[in-house]
Amino acid sequence: ILQGVLNSINGLLIRGENGNIFYEFFGLLRNVDRLQRYSRSGFSPSFAWFGITELTYSRLIHDLRPMARQWLLGDQADNPAVTAVGFKEVRYMDFSLDEGSSTPKDELVDYLAFLEELFPNAAFVFNTRDPGEVAKSGWWADEDSNTVIAEIAELEALFSEFAVDRSNCFQIDYADVVKKGAALQNLFVFLGAEFDEQRIDAVLEVLHSYHR
Repeated sequence: ILQGVLNSINGLLIRGENGNIFYEFFGLLRNVDRLQRYSRSGFSPSFAWFGITELTYSRLIHDLRPMARQWLLGDQADNPAVTAVGFKEVRYMDFSLDEGSSTPKDELVDYLAFLEELFPNAAFVFNTRDPGEVAKSGWWADEDSNTVIAEIAELEALFSEFAVDRSNCFQIDYADVVKKGAALQNLFVFLGAEFDEQRIDAVLEVLHSYHR
């Protein structure tokens, strides 16, 4: 629903889920940083890591920025009406909270900081919902409710940790969206957008739902 509401704002293009594809960018750049330990032996063709000094974080992030933006723009790449682009994602627990993962639970904060670097002038909208309601909805309904509630609470704590010192973050609850309350109006203020209640009503009349 929030994705639909945001796309009703003039100039804003919010794509849907992408399977956390930008996490692959994050992993690539992190690996490049690790490879720089071979840079001292990479100046000559006689060394195994010849040329590694050219593969730098700054060079790759510079190249990835326009590619990421163009990928999100897609068929709207030449549309001058689009002034800001973004995407929805729900898979942040896949790598940050999985007990079987080799990555630390606070990696989410590092990843969000990377997205902030990949997309200059980025804004983050953290859309949450009552954990008990989430545990009964969509594919979560097949999971143990206590586990779901605990994982969501931990994820929301990480969102708050990331947002605490940043002015480019906004946290809103699902209930605030469907009720069109003050929090939703404040989100429009945060985005510098006009709060058009009739346009929002039209969005809310359309079914936005997860389909198995």
